[in-house]
Amino acid sequence: MDAFLKFLKKIPILDWVSLGVLLLAGYVLCSHLNQISDLEFGDEAYYGYIANHFFPERPIRGDWGPVYSFWYLFLRIFEQDSVRLYFLNMVVLSTLAPLALYVGLRSAGQPWWLALYFGLVLVFSPLNVPIGVKISVLIFILTMLMIFIARYKNLLAADSLALLTVFATFFSYMRPENILVVGGAVVVGVGLRFYQKRTFLPVFYSLLPLLVLVLCIGLPVSDKATLTFQQDFSANYAVMYPEKVKNLNGWIDYDQIVQIAFGQKVASVPEALKINPGLYFDAHIVANHRGIVDNIKTIFFDLFSPITPLAAGVPHKTKALLLLVVLFVVSIDPRKVIKSAETVWQSAGRPLLFLMVIIAGVAAASYYSSGFKIRYWVLCYSLLPLLVGMVWQFWQLSSRQFAVGNALQKALKITACVLFLGWIAVYLWEQNQKLGAQTKLQTSVARVRYYQKLVASLKNNRDIVAFDPPDQLGTHVNWKCVTWSDYKRDGTFPQFLADRKITFLYFHKFARDYYSSDSSFRAFIKQPPANFAKIYNAPDDEYIFIDVTHLPAGK
Repeated sequence: MDAFLKFLKKIPILDWVSLGVLLLAGYVLCSHLNQISDLEFGDEAYYGYIANHFFPERPIRGDWGPVYSFWYLFLRIFEQDSVRLYFLNMVVLSTLAPLALYVGLRSAGQPWWLALYFGLVLVFSPLNVPIGVKISVLIFILTMLMIFIARYKNLLAADSLALLTVFATFFSYMRPENILVVGGAVVVGVGLRFYQKRTFLPVFYSLLPLLVLVLCIGLPVSDKATLTFQQDFSANYAVMYPEKVKNLNGWIDYDQIVQIAFGQKVASVPEALKINPGLYFDAHIVANHRGIVDNIKTIFFDLFSPITPLAAGVPHKTKALLLLVVLFVVSIDPRKVIKSAETVWQSAGRPLLFLMVIIAGVAAASYYSSGFKIRYWVLCYSLLPLLVGMVWQFWQLSSRQFAVGNALQKALKITACVLFLGWIAVYLWEQNQKLGAQTKLQTSVARVRYYQKLVASLKNNRDIVAFDPPDQLGTHVNWKCVTWSDYKRDGTFPQFLADRKITFLYFHKFARDYYSSDSSFRAFIKQPPANFAKIYNAPDDEYIFIDVTHLPAGK
């Protein structure tokens, strides 16, 4: 502890100022929460649902992000209400991510101003807006923490890979594809230890957490990769051939769409390849690759968007870029190249190794489950700044030295610092104005609050079983759920409700459209059985039906 306190005292004042600026930027972002964020259902809601039902109703499974759900359980110490808990998680992760990027880049030897610039850009990037699925952002934050630990402990490359093995083990229990990252870190780490003739014991120790988690929870992988393939394939196929899958939804009726496409049931990716490899590559691999270039371009322009207006009026941008490259090459002193490269690698090589192993592992797993649809673009928000910083370091160390007077040099540095701080002030003001001009959201919050109040007024509300996916309202209303996909259309809807003991139904526009072709469902809507009562004045003209045994006396 004393050593760590001494370490903190050595941190330059500019780093504390930079972290303060990033906290201020985070406050600017999150102060407009009700204008830029709303409750999102789907995966993020399901992680919260799992956290609410861990004990004793739901056993811990390794394939649906238990570590992330435990993160929700930790935050519940500070906030019990599920809606406020959702936004607390968004605020915490959206604030921590830029701070983590700054610490990671500084730990990789990058200058404070470069780390602060990219940290500020990340604050207001679409990736960091407090909405959507944030599990990959938590992994990103932990990756930056790992870079800091490797630098603070001054670990060698082989030991750094052992550290990555431990972190990637926990990553695997947030997103299963990281199990390949564990394998990649072990393989590269063993290779380095063999080359350097060092002991292999750290590799064994680094695998102990994985062994413990497998014995306690099970493997982080299951048939989820097949489910991901089926859903992504079905979504692509429905867009490409809408006439073949009328009235079917790619994210719900994926098993039916896959069967229509391949002519039979497909239980795995190898089966799809065996039955019709051309269709698999066309509607899955190729379709998922189309957005790769756009994603990379989006990241690139996000990171450099604050300075691109400076080049708006510059003609022949390509020629100007080539000129800069030529000046970069000409300014380098060949005698310093090798020594400079070694120095840059020593300061930033391990973080780069971390990021490349993680991205390679996730890319390989993504090829199996959903083509190249990588969900870890967040890592590129650190990879590109790291590469930019390494180029800057290399140029500084290997460039030809030109004589400049100390007074002039000091004046130039002060001028650059003042201009940079001025840009920060203008940038924060512009972002605050931009966020404040947005239309207020949180319509889903109002819906959830309506249902929470409605359910609280019912009798025996703990016994309610709702016909609703668990990643929708069930997360926040805390009822037991029977998901939509359990009901196969063109069946007997009232009998299905009786068999599953469903006592609460609500249907918004999507649900009504989805079941519009089901005659039994339409008949239920038009004339519900006597044991179901319709609730009027619902938000957005939703259809709500409640088993009459739950209604208070007199209603």
